[in-house]
Amino acid sequence: MARMSETLRFELEPLGVRVVTSICGSADTPMFAKPGGPMNLPEMSHYHGVQDAAWKERMDHQRQATQVDVLAGKLVKDILGGNRGVIWHGAFAPSVHWASWLNLTWLLDRLINSARGLSQVKLKQS
Repeated sequence: MARMSETLRFELEPLGVRVVTSICGSADTPMFAKPGGPMNLPEMSHYHGVQDAAWKERMDHQRQATQVDVLAGKLVKDILGGNRGVIWHGAFAPSVHWASWLNLTWLLDRLINSARGLSQVKLKQS
């Protein structure tokens, strides 16, 4: 989506259209407050063994997420201030920005997924 947005920015700029791509890191939205508490996956799930690690990661992630009003304020300030192109805000956005700029996909994968327990996911035999 970001590449498509950047293409639109180049194509529409001569027509006076300003395109801004907002790439937001984690924001403390109601998604984190989803009812139900920790996951309770069936034993047959490939992810059964990692449900506790996934829950811990979700709670840690929420504690580090940017408050929505703070994120919104930064976005509005940038957009009304005339910024063009890609703007990065929110928790983890600076790290992801630099890792993507350096084309370190392996580092992005590690930063984003390291604590989720995915390395422990096992294929269940049927």
